Amino acid sequence: MLNSRLLTDPSYLPSREEIETWKWEGTSRSDNWDDYVNHNPLGFSFEILNDEFIEHFVEYIKWSIRNLLNNTKQEVNIVETWAWSWRLCNFLRQSIDNIEGRIINIIATDDLSWEEAVMNPYFRIKRHFPVEIMDYKESMELDPDIVITSWIPKDDDWTKEYRKRTTVSEYILIRNTSDCGNDETWNKIILKNDWFTMQKAKLPWQMCFRDIQWRYNNSHTTSFIRK
Repeated sequence: MLNSRLLTDPSYLPSREEIETWKWEGTSRSDNWDDYVNHNPLGFSFEILNDEFIEHFVEYIKWSIRNLLNNTKQEVNIVETWAWSWRLCNFLRQSIDNIEGRIINIIATDDLSWEEAVMNPYFRIKRHFPVEIMDYKESMELDPDIVITSWIPKDDDWTKEYRKRTTVSEYILIRNTSDCGNDETWNKIILKNDWFTMQKAKLPWQMCFRDIQWRYNNSHTTSFIRK
């Protein structure tokens, strides 16, 4: 099993069943879940990406592009901030290149500050794909139409910068509420004053390191849409 693509190939997107049922010889499945999440040779991930979740996330992004953006807009910029290993954007780029003739630019950005952070020796996060090195404020200069942030740092609120950028029609947070953002991030009054609405995107098979096997309810995808 050491040669399994689950543990050796960051470009491989496993199904949730593969993640749930792989096993070391002589171990139980619960042991294997902990190993996959916390001791994976590919490095630690806050969000446990799987084929089913990515499939539904891609369909949601396509829906957003068709419904939120002006039909005359021929080029769409999707920017991920805090991209970590860049696996999420890699899978999006494999699935979305154009929609109804529109060019879709998917750009991963990260200031890489986490590489030197105190937490990283514990979590063993690894960067597998290249990113544009810039922080979330600088990434707004790319004129994103849609912003994606996975596991925004706790006690920080980057989203006010997203709302200030007039090109942003929507930003999407993939997160655990207790670990990500601050009170302002989820404040409906602030959102209303900035002409944004918040809604949870119902995407099945979302899995994260806070979950236990077969009980996946700690991570959610939330959309913030400009009115």
